[in-house]
Amino acid sequence: MTVHAKPYNHPSAWRGPDMAARSDWTVRLDEQDVAELEQAMEAVKAAGIGIPELKKEHVSVPRVAQKMAQVRQMLEDGCGFALVRGLPGDRYRKADAALLYWIIGTQIGKAYAQNAHGDVLGHVRDLGADFRTNSKARGYQTRMHLPFHADSTDVVGLLCLNKSKSGGASRIVSST
Repeated sequence: MTVHAKPYNHPSAWRGPDMAARSDWTVRLDEQDVAELEQAMEAVKAAGIGIPELKKEHVSVPRVAQKMAQVRQMLEDGCGFALVRGLPGDRYRKADAALLYWIIGTQIGKAYAQNAHGDVLGHVRDLGADFRTNSKARGYQTRMHLPFHADSTDVVGLLCLNKSKSGGASRIVSST
């Protein structure tokens, strides 16, 4: 008996070459969006609200909220990923970049701890760790190659502030 499975036809069922030929998964922040984010950042800093207390209700970023609604739609009902461009990372101190990133994230969803320590925001940086010999080491604390893996959350976000001297490439795959 021969069984022919039907292909699963959904936007999340994609192949790399097909996605490489498309750009509809990219959302661009323009200067007005960046200005709106910077105003929100200054307002929450003046109010003394920081990470992780900062919630969506604390900021008014209607332009950015509209674009992040597009991102949320891509994540939930589309291809399952999005690339947001346009935040000039080299313009900000690390603490301000983290706060801007957090503000953007509030427009997508709620943040949850990413590890047993309760960290909600981590920095990808080689700390000389080796996850092969240290069970407490995290992959993002090493310079080691990470194989494809699934994080234990619905959405993962990354903010790149500086281009790496070498390596540092992120790759994704459709598990569908």
